[in-house]
Amino acid sequence: MVWDKDHLAWWERAHGTTLRNLQENPQVSLLYRNPAKRQAWKYFGAVELLSDGPVREGIMARTPQVELDRDPERKGIAVLIRVDKVMQAGQLFQER
Repeated sequence: MVWDKDHLAWWERAHGTTLRNLQENPQVSLLYRNPAKRQAWKYFGAVELLSDGPVREGIMARTPQVELDRDPERKGIAVLIRVDKVMQAGQLFQER
């Protein structure tokens, strides 16, 4: 989800490989694709993992219910990504 003008976020409920990788290296790249419009964007940034606090609660509140239903005990961790660079079609689109 778009959290604010500088951040993306998601609810990490699996506690698997993705979380372990983020704990080892908080630098990420994400790909968002819109096949209908034949567009794709690559996002690059740094992750903050939030296991408590108001931002975690806010991310959880904006997470789709279908995802929260798969985490009934709410053991998930909020992942907040500060976006540093966005690329589209191999071209720099935006940079911090």
